[in-house]
Amino acid sequence: MSEFYDISREIASELGVLLTVRPYCGIINALGEICYMDSDLEEYKPLIKNFMETIFPMVKVGDHSVPLSGTNMIFFKVSKKTMIILLTKKGALGQLLTFKNLMQKYTPRIDSLIGDIEITDERGIKESTIEEKGKEEIPEKKEVDKKAKSQLLPLLIKSLKDIKIPIEHATILSLCDGENDVDDIIKEIKKDRLFINSVIREYQKKGYIKLKKAS
Repeated sequence: MSEFYDISREIASELGVLLTVRPYCGIINALGEICYMDSDLEEYKPLIKNFMETIFPMVKVGDHSVPLSGTNMIFFKVSKKTMIILLTKKGALGQLLTFKNLMQKYTPRIDSLIGDIEITDERGIKESTIEEKGKEEIPEKKEVDKKAKSQLLPLLIKSLKDIKIPIEHATILSLCDGENDVDDIIKEIKKDRLFINSVIREYQKKGYIKLKKAS
């Protein structure tokens, strides 16, 4: 438990600097077992349990879900066997999407602590997570690469920690990972195309973003 706690504090500390508000964190395995959870998330335990039983298997690795409207809370499926919940009490919900740019930094450590478990996929078929490392996102990546062949995709080449910018700009930049196009970013943060394009161009001129063409 202490190791999960340490990881949770690292996530909260790093994300808190970017958001300028305190995030509360929960780490849940695919069986619905709580590895760690801040006390501020306790009231959502029934929701979490139901989500893990019904929705989690259908969510793609790397995707997120907002199961409760009116609350700044997002569930991130960071691997086949791990979900991270983030909650803030101030600010905009979209700010939490900044975590997508950070989550793979923590996922290997969390998955290692969880160890091998038997999970159920979206088809209701049980499978072991043994030797899954490095395999889980391959289908999704192929789909992205196929789509990207005829597109220039924005790629952030400077750490967000080194840039002092508005939160709504940081949210957009966090999604500039060389795989998302403007349409993907629009779907994630619900901003209009003109605004998103203007932000990307602004930071491209500053040398923070480059346009990547998928091979």
